[in-house]
Amino acid sequence: MKRIKNFDRKDLIMLIDQVPGMVYQFKLDSNQRFSFSFVSKGIEYFGGTTEDIDNSFNYIIDLLHPGEFKRFVSTVLQSAATLTEWNEVFRYNHPVRGPGWVRGRSFPEKKSDGSIVWNGFLKDVTEEKMLEISLKQAVEVRDAFISIASHELKTPITILLMQLQMIKKKYQDVDGITVEMNRAINQIDRITRHINNLFDSSPKIQDVPYEIDSYELGSFVEDYITNVYGDFLSNGIAIKLDLEKGIYTRLSKEKLSQILSNLISNTMKYAPKSELLITLKQNGPSIDLVLADTGPGIPESLLPNIFNRYQKSGNEFSISGIGLGLFVTKKIVDLLKGKIELRSSTGKGTILHIQFPVELFLVTQDVSKN
Repeated sequence: MKRIKNFDRKDLIMLIDQVPGMVYQFKLDSNQRFSFSFVSKGIEYFGGTTEDIDNSFNYIIDLLHPGEFKRFVSTVLQSAATLTEWNEVFRYNHPVRGPGWVRGRSFPEKKSDGSIVWNGFLKDVTEEKMLEISLKQAVEVRDAFISIASHELKTPITILLMQLQMIKKKYQDVDGITVEMNRAINQIDRITRHINNLFDSSPKIQDVPYEIDSYELGSFVEDYITNVYGDFLSNGIAIKLDLEKGIYTRLSKEKLSQILSNLISNTMKYAPKSELLITLKQNGPSIDLVLADTGPGIPESLLPNIFNRYQKSGNEFSISGIGLGLFVTKKIVDLLKGKIELRSSTGKGTILHIQFPVELFLVTQDVSKN
């Protein structure tokens, strides 16, 4: 970009005065004394005039919040020592508006006489900081609510589950009681997972969760589906399993169960009476978990946002739910270092393809080696 030569100083000053903030030249001389060589009309944003600066450098310093002066001097001297950009936010007290925040940014240049000059600007950022504080407080309130609500919901469900398990054990010899108790316990398990979905819809970043011991993934998937969904399959979808054996992992059973629960529940909701094929196999550098149904499919217009929060894959007026299942599933898959892809079109069913990196697994055909 060309610099305009012979630009009139008066015109330059008029141009600078249009900047929404104070443009300045700040100097630290060889005797470690501070002064302003130039300030624009923008000093009026901070309740002062150019005459105030001419009369006393301390006008700007006096605006600083008492607790900020030490940091101001320290950061300026650091910039001078390293000749690097000075870019800081400070609290200050406006003469009229009261407490606020100001951002200063400038670039130092060392002169031949040993002094250092910064050319930069000051801008009031009170509105931005107030918004930042409000957002932080809102997040704290949200997190507190989630913690309390999660506890209040889970505690009675846990007690109910314990009571049902006690009843099941006490009356296990009564005809039919075990089947009915298992059905009730499975329903509580599903309710618990729905609650987890609700409160895990914004999971915090964390390490990949591991089990202490490895387990065979195909057997885990088969046992989970049989135990949780066995009572509902006779009158609903037909689930077929094609699970490669000899794939061991220490990935969280809870998280994998949540993935299966979310995806199978989606199929039961949006593709009732369809067939569901669940496939598990090693595919080169990945372990692939695929769920393919023969249901009505998903309109192509919904696919770009299908993993978004509160997005549904079917008729939201005829099917219950709040649309968190796929959103939460993707969050969990991301947490487990995997990838998830959904392919579908109206009338052609839906395929959900999850890929986990093979390094998270031990693949062997010899079970005794586990």
